[in-house]
Amino acid sequence: MGKAEGSSTEGGLHARQSHGARSLLYDVRSGSWGGFRVGRGRAKMSYLTRICRKKCSQSSICILLLALLLLATGHSSALRSQEPAKGPETAPGTLPAETPAAPPLDGREGRQLLLESFRPQPMLRVKQTLLKHASVPAIDIHTHLRFKIKQTAQQLDDWVATMDRENIALAVSLDATLGPTLDEHLAFLKPHSDRFVVFAHIDWKGPGGKDDDPASWDCQREDFAKRVARDLKAAKEQGIAGLKIFKDFGLTYKGPDGKHLKIDDPRWDEIWSTCGQLGLPVIMHVADPAAFFQPIDEKNERWEELSRHKDWSFYGPEHPKREDLLAAMLRVIEKHRQTTFIGAHVASNSEDLTTVSQWLDKHPNLYVEIASRISELGRQPFTARKFFVRYQDRILLGTDGPWPEERLHAYWRFLETDDEYFSYSEKPFPPQGLWQIYGVSLPQEVLKKIYADNALKLIPAARDKYAKQAERLLKLHPPVAIPPVVVPPPMATPPVVPAASAPATPGPATPGPASPAPIAPVKPAPATAAPAVPAAGSK
Repeated sequence: MGKAEGSSTEGGLHARQSHGARSLLYDVRSGSWGGFRVGRGRAKMSYLTRICRKKCSQSSICILLLALLLLATGHSSALRSQEPAKGPETAPGTLPAETPAAPPLDGREGRQLLLESFRPQPMLRVKQTLLKHASVPAIDIHTHLRFKIKQTAQQLDDWVATMDRENIALAVSLDATLGPTLDEHLAFLKPHSDRFVVFAHIDWKGPGGKDDDPASWDCQREDFAKRVARDLKAAKEQGIAGLKIFKDFGLTYKGPDGKHLKIDDPRWDEIWSTCGQLGLPVIMHVADPAAFFQPIDEKNERWEELSRHKDWSFYGPEHPKREDLLAAMLRVIEKHRQTTFIGAHVASNSEDLTTVSQWLDKHPNLYVEIASRISELGRQPFTARKFFVRYQDRILLGTDGPWPEERLHAYWRFLETDDEYFSYSEKPFPPQGLWQIYGVSLPQEVLKKIYADNALKLIPAARDKYAKQAERLLKLHPPVAIPPVVVPPPMATPPVVPAASAPATPGPATPGPASPAPIAPVKPAPATAAPAVPAAGSK
């Protein structure tokens, strides 16, 4: 049954019975059901309605009762549309076969379109390079094998087969937990232990901690950091290669005083220093996209996403400020220079590569990975390409997988091609912003570092495993030469260019300084016209 509503119009009061995209209206003044209303159009009144109104002064009441009776007894099935499935990114509801569908929305009629119904189809005809695997045997530094699959042997086998097809030699699982449950995750991966490296995370609450009682959490005990340090040493003996810090610690977890726990609290210093002593890199996720910390209003560029996932919003005084979370991360990195830190999701700041560049310049113990951020990087391709080339020794591949293979193909296409305006996700509706992305066409030597060499530098335990798998995968996916790409020199702070003029086109690549200046916005040079390239498969 639809939703009953009341309204007042120039023609009199109306009672409306809603059915999906349509409405059945009863006009109290004229005493008739006006039929279906689709948008602003109304079907003609039925013959029965007109005749009955002439025969009886009580026709209004009779017709109203008759209509309600028809709806209640099921004779209105032809009037109802099927409800759309609940949840994000579901198909719109459909009408029964015997009922004609509503006509397509025509903007010329002045009707409004809901943002959730907006599904534009690009008219661009541009080159499409559909890569089925990485060009170099890769190491995925950011995967969640515990949280994204049900930990069945078959699912693990399927993922390993996907890794083979995608030319992924090794994957780093971030889902092991320090302590007694560590063995469980290692046992799950054992059938394919030659394909995985494991980072563990900390159970801040502990086995006896209650979610609603922070005073009972393990991290509130004085010896907590010492026990974690002890567990890290034992975990390394079992083959653990690093530590993962999830965003909940700092973003949502609170202490007994009601204040958020801080990642830079001196109580945790022994944890970070122990990781440095053991050679265990720490991958940190401390904040979410900038839009998640803004009001969910007409100015929020990810309004549609946040309207579907309201719990993803961290706007308001009850949440920590994003800049405070990032500053706390930097204080930890600064204080523990002997420990290597990997900033997850481009150090939680992929919208601002200029600032991330400054962090990398200042903190030689900081690296970044790109999991779930090609949606941001790909909409700033010129800045992103300069960033990748300049920090080619400090960036690692991450995907946040396991994902469907179509999602992985978007990573390869973004990193390896100069394709324009393509989707960053396999989902028909973009899940992380209503935009498309552009490829950055990285040189082969840069790809090799990002795909594997940088991870091997930070994770010695992965070197033997990678060597064996890379040799095998090279037989499955023989290397294909990528045309040489002219690499621009590292960016220096540019002079201020008058609005009437434009900067010169960069010359050939030259060796850059050891510590180049931060990336700064540059007005691009006029593009040189190029012959049009038809889309793959176009006629």
